[in-house]
Amino acid sequence: MLERGKMERGVFEIIDTESLMPQEHLLRGIDAAVDFDKIYDMVEPMYCQDTGRPGVDPVVLFKLVLLQHLYGLSSLRRTVEEARANLYFRWFLGYRIQEDIPHPTTVSHNFRHRYTAETVNKIFNWILNQIAEAGFLSAGAVYVDGTRIKGNADLSQRIREEIPAAAQRYAQELMEEVNPDRASPEGTPAQEPSPVQPDFSEMERALEAAKEQLAELTLALAEKDRQLGEAAARNEVLSQALDQTASAMGESLQSIRLLQSRRSYRLYRLLTSGPDPLADAADCLEARLPPPEDGN
Repeated sequence: MLERGKMERGVFEIIDTESLMPQEHLLRGIDAAVDFDKIYDMVEPMYCQDTGRPGVDPVVLFKLVLLQHLYGLSSLRRTVEEARANLYFRWFLGYRIQEDIPHPTTVSHNFRHRYTAETVNKIFNWILNQIAEAGFLSAGAVYVDGTRIKGNADLSQRIREEIPAAAQRYAQELMEEVNPDRASPEGTPAQEPSPVQPDFSEMERALEAAKEQLAELTLALAEKDRQLGEAAARNEVLSQALDQTASAMGESLQSIRLLQSRRSYRLYRLLTSGPDPLADAADCLEARLPPPEDGN
């Protein structure tokens, strides 16, 4: 029967990582043959016991380099990437399935600032000898050119003889990888380069230009404020002139009304006869007003 759509993803399972590691796997044999805890004694003088943050387990650091050479990986960064996805690598390093493997830069930083080439050489010389004695060290782990071992009757003896050179090569390649800008063509550490002084000239020129622009903007704003002040003063003078004009017009209107009242009384007196109860008031008003023009 044809089964389709086998896509069981995102499933939660309780997994025993020990059961996932085959009993005959090379890494299981190496882990049983080598007492990696002795590395702690070798590197203990290089660590501070009471200050600083906890670092990456040194056994993990050296196991990563060992995995790189056992499986012919191109770089330490590639080894870390493989360890993230490879269950067997995780088992060998002692990491859980969902536990983060140290970042390549962290691994490089530890080797670059904590261990010397002599220390790395010593530790790998010891590790490779332990693996060789247990019979798990392959020729590819110690020989760069496989043609050198063809036809050799005592292969295990030849491998043991090559261990010092292999350990030195491990240390040299590691130091060159973690110190790409500090190794000389011969592989020996070069002198520390003098620090590069930053060039701030371009930044200073940009800052001066910004200051000039700010000064120009400040002058322009001051000119605008002056113009606004003058306009406000002109508006004030115009407002006062308008008030004076309105006052004069009010007085003129009042005079016109008084003049019209006087003429009305004159006309009333001409058209009517007899005593007028308002005559006295009209006489008083005429006495207070200027004399009428001719013809009125």
